[in-house]
Amino acid sequence: MVSGAVIARGDAEVAAAGLSPASGSAGDPVRAEEHMRYASMEKTRPDQLDLFDGALPASPHAYTQSFAIYDLAPKYVFRTDEREAGKYLPVVHRTFRLADREYQLEIRPARVMRDGAEIEVYPGEREQVLEEALRRIAIEKRRTRLFDGSAGVQFTLYELRKELDRINHGLPLAEIKEAIEVCHLANITIRVAGGDKLVSATIFPIRGLNERTEDGDTISFVTFNPLVTQAIMCLDFRLLNYETSMRLASSIARWLHKRMSHYYVQASLADGGYTINATTIMRDSGMGSYKQTRDAFRAVDKAVRELKEKKVVLSIKPEVIRGARGRLEEVKYTLIPTPEFVAEQKKANYMANQVVSLAEQRQLGIGRRKAGAAQPAAARTAAFPPLRAGLLPVRSGR
Repeated sequence: MVSGAVIARGDAEVAAAGLSPASGSAGDPVRAEEHMRYASMEKTRPDQLDLFDGALPASPHAYTQSFAIYDLAPKYVFRTDEREAGKYLPVVHRTFRLADREYQLEIRPARVMRDGAEIEVYPGEREQVLEEALRRIAIEKRRTRLFDGSAGVQFTLYELRKELDRINHGLPLAEIKEAIEVCHLANITIRVAGGDKLVSATIFPIRGLNERTEDGDTISFVTFNPLVTQAIMCLDFRLLNYETSMRLASSIARWLHKRMSHYYVQASLADGGYTINATTIMRDSGMGSYKQTRDAFRAVDKAVRELKEKKVVLSIKPEVIRGARGRLEEVKYTLIPTPEFVAEQKKANYMANQVVSLAEQRQLGIGRRKAGAAQPAAARTAAFPPLRAGLLPVRSGR
C-alpha cells in the first residue's frame, strides 16, 4: 500500500491533466523516497476507461457515472452519537437488498487525529459528497487512470475544494484532508448474505498527498474501492445527473434518486410510475435508526417530497397502511417521474447502448444487456444484476 506518495511529475501525463509538477522533493529524503514509490506504480489507461469517461458529452456537462452495488450499498453512517469518552465506535452491521438478492455490510470506523486527540469517525455525508466530487473530477477532466490495476484519479486540493464550494457542500481544507483520511482508513465489507465476501476494503485504498512548495497547494491522488474498478472494467456503470444529485439536501433523497436512475430504466409518463415502500428505503438507504418509528416515516416522506421539489418526481401517490389500533406500518409510494427525469433515463439508456457497441467494436470481450430492452413490469426495480465477481478484463494500457 502506498501512503503519502508524492505526485510530482514533469512528464506529458501531468501536463495533459492540467497539473503542474511539484518541486522540493529533491532535498527531502522522505519525499524523495515517496516519489520513487509513486513513480514505480504502473499507471495505465485501458480502453474501458475511455468508455467510462470518454463516451460522455463534451464538457461542460451535468453527468457522472454510477455503480449499482457500490453506490446503492448503505456504506455511510448519517446518524450517530459522538463517541463516549474512553470508548470506541462499534462496527456497524447492515442488511440490504438489490436485484432480489440480500447482502450484508459491515462498516468499521476510521481512527484519526483531531486537535491532538485520537478519535474514531464513521464515513458519513461529508465523505460521501467528497467521493462523489472526486469521481466527477475524474470523469469531467478525463483523469481516471489505473494505478497498479486500481482505478483512481489525480487532483489538487484546490480544485477539490472549489468543486465542493460550487455544489454548495464547501469544507475547510482541514476537513477535506480529514475526510480523505477517513475514506482511506474506514473499512467496508460487503458479502452476499450467507456467502463469500464481494469486497473488504476502504473507500480509498491508496491515497497520496504532497505539499507543493511553490504555492502551498497539494497535488494528490486516490484509488477507488475495488468494486468501482471492477464495475469500470466490466463496463457495469450508468449515467447519472450529478448536478441533480448534489442539489438534493437529504442523503436519503440522493440515494433514492440513484436507485430510480439504476432501476427505473424505462421511465415514462404513461407507465404508472415507480413504486417503493417506505420500509425498503429505511432498510436499504443507510438512513439510520430512529427512537420513534413515526420519525423514520417522516424522514422518508420528507426525502420523497424533496424529489418533487427538485423536479425529479412530478407527483407522489402515497398509500398508507395501518395495523392494529391505527399504528402506521407502511407507506407504499408511487412516484410519477418528471419529463426531465424521463429524458435523463432515455439519455442514460442511449449512452449504455453506445458503450456496449463501442466495446464490441474494440473487441473487449465484455457482454452486457443493452439498456431499455423490453422487460416485465416486475423487472423495472431489478434491471441491473450484481457484478460478476472476478471479471477484470484489461487491454494494453496507453
